[in-house]
Amino acid sequence: MTRKIYIFAFSSLVVLASLAYLSNVYFLPGDDLFTQEGGTQYIKKTSDTPTEDEFTDLTDRRQVKVSLEENRFKPRAIRIKKGTEIFWENMDPVSHGMIFDNLSEKRSDELAYKGIFKMIINDSGLHTYKCFIHPGEMAGFIQVEE
Repeated sequence: MTRKIYIFAFSSLVVLASLAYLSNVYFLPGDDLFTQEGGTQYIKKTSDTPTEDEFTDLTDRRQVKVSLEENRFKPRAIRIKKGTEIFWENMDPVSHGMIFDNLSEKRSDELAYKGIFKMIINDSGLHTYKCFIHPGEMAGFIQVEE
């Protein structure tokens, strides 16, 4: 009887730990990460939106690279011109992926170590994105100018 109780308790802990892990790693539209406007979902702006002087000015480049390392986007906030091609490269041993708030391309595939995702942005304004695997830790900002 005692053995059955231990097995049940262990199984319950495994199930609870798995559910807790999955609820933090994967999310569905409708989470508190999203806001709804006119039938379109957008990522909520985070409270850590960078100030103007925190943006890395890359307006003189036609191609830029953002590294995903140490569960951060580096640089976290960039300023670019319309038509600039951005390359995101995962330098972490864990997978990452991006989900964008209001761009035509809504998300990347999951990127393993050394995986690359690229996109050309032609929509001016401030664009926010997050890692869809680590949404509470990884947020990035792109200010696109004419």
